[in-house]
Amino acid sequence: MFVIGDIAEFGSAASSDNKIPLTWTAGHIWVSERPVITTSQFFKYKYIMIDQRSKARDDETNFRVADLDVMGGYQNSNRINMEDEWESFKVRFTVFHPVIHANQQIRISGNTQELGNWDTNSSPIIMQQSNRLNHWMSEKYGENVRPYEAIVSFKNKYLLAGKPFVLQYNYSLINGIRGNEEWERDPHRILEINDATAGYKGTYRGQNSSNPN
Repeated sequence: MFVIGDIAEFGSAASSDNKIPLTWTAGHIWVSERPVITTSQFFKYKYIMIDQRSKARDDETNFRVADLDVMGGYQNSNRINMEDEWESFKVRFTVFHPVIHANQQIRISGNTQELGNWDTNSSPIIMQQSNRLNHWMSEKYGENVRPYEAIVSFKNKYLLAGKPFVLQYNYSLINGIRGNEEWERDPHRILEINDATAGYKGTYRGQNSSNPN
C-alpha cells in the first residue's frame, strides 16, 4: 500500500520513487513509518495498492484533498494524522439537544443505505454525546456544550457519478420507555458534497464553518 499525490513529497504516480509506503498493522490498519514534511498549504492525495505483478489499484476516488489551514495544522505547525478508510469517506454529523434524559436517544436517519433509507428500524444510527466541549452554541446557551455526534462512512462511488452527492437527513428523539419517536419539525436537512479535487486552489481556506443546531 502506498500514498501518491500532487506534491513532490508524495510522487504523482505508482511508478514514482517518492510514493509513500504504508506498513500493515493489527486491525488491517496501514500506516506510514515516517511523517510527511511539507510546506504546501493544501494538496491532493490517494491510496494505491500494488500487487506482486506491479499492477496498481486505487481506492475508487479521483483524489482526496488535504487543506491544512482548514484542518488546523498549517498555522499552528501541528502534526496532523490523516485517518482515512479504503474506498470510503466519512461525514461527522453533529447536533445539540439542551435536555436529554437517560431513557432517551438521539438518532439520525436519511435517504441512503448508510442512514437506513428513512427506515429507522432497519439501520438506526444512535448519536453519542461528545467528550469535547464545543463553543458553537455558547452564544445561545451561555456556555460551551457537549453536542451529540455520529461519524458515518459513505462509499467513494457516490462522488464518481459526475454530479454532486445530495444527502438528505433528519434527527429524531426516541423515548426509551414509551418507544415513540419525535422527528424534527423542519424539512429534511440537505448536505451536498462535490468532488473538490478538480482545480482546487484552497477554496475553503479562510472560510468560517458553522453547524446547525
